[in-house]
Amino acid sequence: MTKNKKSPTEMELDENQSIQIIPEEKRSINKKPFTNEQIALITRTVAKGATPDELKLFLIVANKTGLDPFSKQIHFVKRKAKQKDGSYQEVGAIQTGIDGYRAIAERSGGYAGSDEAIYDSEEAKHPNKATVTVYKIIQGVRCPFTASVRWAEYCPPSPMDFMWNKMPYLMLGKTAEALALRKSFPNDLSGIYVDTEMERTGAVVEATEVTPVTPVTPVTPKTEPVIINIETVLPTALDNLFADARKFGAKEGQEAIFIQETLSKDIEWNEMKDINIALIRTELMATCVQNGGAK
Repeated sequence: MTKNKKSPTEMELDENQSIQIIPEEKRSINKKPFTNEQIALITRTVAKGATPDELKLFLIVANKTGLDPFSKQIHFVKRKAKQKDGSYQEVGAIQTGIDGYRAIAERSGGYAGSDEAIYDSEEAKHPNKATVTVYKIIQGVRCPFTASVRWAEYCPPSPMDFMWNKMPYLMLGKTAEALALRKSFPNDLSGIYVDTEMERTGAVVEATEVTPVTPVTPVTPKTEPVIINIETVLPTALDNLFADARKFGAKEGQEAIFIQETLSKDIEWNEMKDINIALIRTELMATCVQNGGAK
């Protein structure tokens, strides 16, 4: 009796299992640009503390990977990372969870599952080593990619080790799976780390090179100079706002006009409060990052 012919998008693995190869046209992610309101929300929440360049990079990576920052599939974290010379420097890192890694791998069309984590021992209080193998379809062949991690290299110190002490095997296993997935899909996962990789303080983080935002041409004032009664506004908040404006091309002394032109609205500066300035600062950053500069 003749066996049924397999479809062109299905490859037989063995008698009881088959691998579905997803056609290229079905793998695309529905990428939509973030609105100014969404960028402002991201700036205040999942990418809090990001510089304009770091925020721009985060938005590009989120859009590229298709991970949703609003459901916390992807987020931005700043840490004091130990450098090779022993000094500490604050750097930003784009992070996700293991489910985010799996989602990216699944969308690639080549993800073919993974094995359960293998530990050096399952009798001890915690494992010292975990190994995970991830499979990827390459030219019709299911190829293994194996990675191992060690407890001493990833378990964070107290009090950050609460989850590691509560579920030691799960945490080390997730870390091993993340490394195996990144080995399998380097083009999709490079530059993104899972939370368990970044929890150990003192780890040397490879900071991603970021191309600086090209300064925009300063806006020529169209109105009389703005006079601000500094007694009604907290100086620190105003200094921070004007410093951001200068980063995007405003000339010193013309920051207020630049901001009004960029946001296309009149601002009653003498009636501003600290919280209002914080909102304007967020809106300014979101507008400039979204548009590549002022309007």
